[in-house]
This record gives sequence, structure tokens and C-alpha cells, in this order.
Amino acid sequence: RSSEIPGWAEREVEPDEFLTIKESMASAGQQVPVELAYCDGRLILVFGYQRLRAARELGMRSIRAVIRKMSQKEAKVAGLVENLVRAPARIEGSTG
Repeated sequence: RSSEIPGWAEREVEPDEFLTIKESMASAGQQVPVELAYCDGRLILVFGYQRLRAARELGMRSIRAVIRKMSQKEAKVAGLVENLVRAPARIEGSTG
């Protein structure tokens, strides 16, 4: 749940899309790290919520992450940009 993880990175995905992420992580491991921002003395998730969620459901005890020092505003913008980059692929995939 997003309330467990501070940040702006949660995006809604179709159950099939999440299942694909989870199955991929189960068979091939985590291929892409999540991104965390270190700001105001704490870590917040910038993007990778679905990967983190899948890792939790798979019982993984650790997950690869990139940690960058940035402001909350910079973290929010980075998360929004990441999700916008992914959105066209989701839209194209659902129409074809």
C-alpha cells in the first residue's frame, strides 16, 4: 500500500501487468533497480513501486536500488517523468 512507502511513485496498473512483473522477477530476478531519493534525512521511493510490491509478495528480503540525493520537488518530478515515459507503452499495448 502506498501509505507504507512515502513517495509519489505508485501508479495504477492492470492486474495482468502486475502479474507479468511479478512472474518476471520470480523467474529472472530483479532486472531494473528501484530509485530512492534521500531528502530531508529520509529515503522516499521515486519510482519502482510495482517492482517493490512484487519483491515483497515474492518474499524477497532485499531489492536493488539507486539512491540519489535530491529535494522532494526533484523526486516528485522524476517520479512523474518516469511514469509518463511508461504510460504511452501501456496505452499502445492496450489498444493493439
